Amino acid sequence: MIFDSIAYLEQYRGKIPCVDGILAFLAKADQLKAGRYDFDGGFVMVQEGVTRLPEQAQFEAHDNYADLQVLCRGGERVEWADRATLSESVPYDAEKDIAFFHGFGVAFDLAPGMFYAVFPH
Repeated sequence: MIFDSIAYLEQYRGKIPCVDGILAFLAKADQLKAGRYDFDGGFVMVQEGVTRLPEQAQFEAHDNYADLQVLCRGGERVEWADRATLSESVPYDAEKDIAFFHGFGVAFDLAPGMFYAVFPH
């Protein structure tokens, strides 16, 4: 897992796939409507809304894609845990590349201009 300022994203080239595509997308992200946007090597979801309360949230994990979250506005508290320490609540869906889990982790606050990246393990 990586937690850092988006200003330093370029330094993770080699660890995070598609850094150039992500940076190009971020240059125009504030002008885009909510939805899915594909680019060479991956896709981006632009989302707006109110985050869930911690007791309503579940952990998610992917087997194929790294998940990079960038906050453009507002704030969000996120939680991370090693997948091996969690209990599966919704089995892996290969078509959607996602599984859901219950458990406990480490919480941190995400502010505008920050990102975190989690990897398929």
